[in-house]
Amino acid sequence: MKLTTYLLALVLFAGFCLLQPSSAQSNSTTSTNSTTTDATTTTTAAPTTVHRKHFTIRNLRYKTVRRIHVNKKSG
Repeated sequence: MKLTTYLLALVLFAGFCLLQPSSAQSNSTTSTNSTTTDATTTTTAAPTTVHRKHFTIRNLRYKTVRRIHVNKKSG
């Protein structure tokens, strides 16, 4: 059970690290383009998505820590 939780957290963390540079590259590519409206839209959408993913990972980490503490006290 602990191994499964650890692997899940590791996969989510690795996915987040891989997605963050990709969005940063797409933002810089969009900024290079001359269309101002598209660049503004992309810039507004990208941080929201990244923030949501980061927030979800934080919630999962806190739940995992709480479960481990409860298991140690009970056992």
